[in-house]
Amino acid sequence: MALSGYFYSLFSQFFGFLSNLVSNEIFLTIMAGVSVYVAGRLIVRVIVEPIHEISKMRGRIASNLVYYGNKAANTGVIDEKDSEEVRDQLRKDAADLLGAAHRVIFYGFWARLGLIPNKHKIDESSGDLIGLSNKVGGKINEENWEDIKNIREKLNLEFSRGILDKLEEKVS
Repeated sequence: MALSGYFYSLFSQFFGFLSNLVSNEIFLTIMAGVSVYVAGRLIVRVIVEPIHEISKMRGRIASNLVYYGNKAANTGVIDEKDSEEVRDQLRKDAADLLGAAHRVIFYGFWARLGLIPNKHKIDESSGDLIGLSNKVGGKINEENWEDIKNIREKLNLEFSRGILDKLEEKVS
């Protein structure tokens, strides 16, 4: 019986300490700071990073369209190894773009704000990238240039006129 009285006394002291601690301004300030930090990190991880990933993907696709543009559009003059490299990269870009878009919560809201392209344009751009990758390795095809232009327009990728002129030069 004395042992249970001891535990009762111990628990009542512990809970008394906790109630005093909760009413303490310092404790409340610390808890508020921790709560704000956790909420901020949650917002960054769940909202900001997925939106930023789409921006990074747009940049990577723009880079790859410039880097592989002549090989993608002038496919009759490149060897099989280069064709395979271009096909693989374009398909990877298409898959990564779709994956990045699916990680964004409240996608329509952010698209309406103009932070990211709308979902329809993402889907179409991904399809155009896959279509372009399927054509690489065939003969020279004007449709490939159209695919590149469509991707640029749908993802709002802006290139200077000088870059566009250089991109459209035929490989001899």
